[in-house]
Amino acid sequence: MSFDTDKDLFQQEHFTVIEVDLPWIITCTKIGEDPAYNTPPTCKETWDGVTVKTYYFATDNVPLDYGAPASSAGLPADVIQIYDPIHPNIMGLSEQSSELRPGEGLAIQGSLRVTLQDFKADPGPGPGDAKTDGTTEFGTYMGKLNARNILQNKAIRIKYFHKHKFFESNRGIYAESDAETHHFIIEDLKNNGNGTWTLSAKDELARMDKNTSQFPPPLGDELRSELQDGVNDRTVEMDGTAAFWNAFTIPFVIKIGEEFMSVSSVTGPDGGIELEVNDRGEDISISVDGQFITRTVKDTHDAGDWAQVCVINQYGSGGQGSATDTTNIARFLRGVLILGTGIDENGIPVENGIGGVDPARIPLADWEAEVEEWHTSTSLHTVWHEPTSPNDTLKRILNDYLMDMWFDPISRTIKLSAISVWKNTDVELREGQGIDYNSLRLAQDDSIRLTRAYVYYDKKFKSRDDAFENFHEMSVYKDPILEADGFFGEPKAKEFSPSHVLSKTDADLLVQRTVSRFGKTPFRYSW
Repeated sequence: MSFDTDKDLFQQEHFTVIEVDLPWIITCTKIGEDPAYNTPPTCKETWDGVTVKTYYFATDNVPLDYGAPASSAGLPADVIQIYDPIHPNIMGLSEQSSELRPGEGLAIQGSLRVTLQDFKADPGPGPGDAKTDGTTEFGTYMGKLNARNILQNKAIRIKYFHKHKFFESNRGIYAESDAETHHFIIEDLKNNGNGTWTLSAKDELARMDKNTSQFPPPLGDELRSELQDGVNDRTVEMDGTAAFWNAFTIPFVIKIGEEFMSVSSVTGPDGGIELEVNDRGEDISISVDGQFITRTVKDTHDAGDWAQVCVINQYGSGGQGSATDTTNIARFLRGVLILGTGIDENGIPVENGIGGVDPARIPLADWEAEVEEWHTSTSLHTVWHEPTSPNDTLKRILNDYLMDMWFDPISRTIKLSAISVWKNTDVELREGQGIDYNSLRLAQDDSIRLTRAYVYYDKKFKSRDDAFENFHEMSVYKDPILEADGFFGEPKAKEFSPSHVLSKTDADLLVQRTVSRFGKTPFRYSW
């Protein structure tokens, strides 16, 4: 029976299993005189990036024969067979789902907290593992697991089961389809000092926090010689390696101080790089699509000044609609997520950098279909030049285009939805299952009602701050009927933060859809 079938049973007993995957090095040489335990912190060898050892923890009512069917013959292909010990030491578990907030764009991240009882044992090497120094009798299981491994950002799976207590023939036979599995990444494991440990986990969007990654990535190098504002010097001498500078597709844009420069060629050896740029002080546009990006002013720069490589929304070499087209909202958002820090271990820019979201977590085809339905004619044309939290970039796009993003721990994918409030859900709440009798409450939320909205846009000089005087146009939409005495009798406005992204069409659409979405007082339901 599947999880969805089991949840309709009149009588139910639940148990939970947690699986933690940690890097495992098969052939391990100890570091100095310290013991080796086949884990990256205890081995000279480098982890292959694939091999893992899975550790199992469960609630104390886990069936004794869970994961150990007498025989797998004739059983489902996804039958669970576990050869490592399962430790029934889960004392408590709480999970906080992602929370969408109307008009906020980026959801509040989901989280997980598990309290684990410590005990006397050793996490390995265990039976069947390639042994090095074996185990030690000193210390506790959780203490040694924490000391020998780095748990941060490792995968953790929470499997919720219905116990097969009424089906004797099913004893010990559990398949993956019997569980509802939730996916998280570990944040930390802390000793509570009372014989228990707390494991905290977060969802995939936590990889976009400022302390883990930045967008655009802080990529660039120092000027090798000064540049004068009175001289149209189109050769910019840079430090750095040829491998680094040649990793960028021509043309690309750099920013030194407040001045943008469009690079047309890269020459020279390591430490003697020369960037050929277009006439300095001229408007920046991309030759592939000819779209205006920003105005700029020629300035003086000293040797040692930093040249930041910028991210530009452009069609790319493949043209509009191609895989290189970052004017498309879906593709650009994917790029922000998978870039992470945007560099590999050698400092060379790569598509999926250290700290970025795994591309497998992003259903790009679904995202593109969503964008095509609600933003068919939208193209992004701007420059991203100041490294900041990727969350700031995500919020900028999501809020400008009334879109929502959240992580679904069951499908283990990041979801993108446009105009979520206007959509009908396919989820049903049944009395006695998802909702208790006579517990439904609803209340008007006047705090998010509004009758008009406006936004400043058209920022000519992208390097300047977001003060209102740096934006040249404003889009306003109001509903006079809602402001009349027969309705609310007063205006209630939303002021969007000024946007360097929006075009006139985009800005008009934003304010019109916002008033249409929140013009009538929304209701909040709880139960």
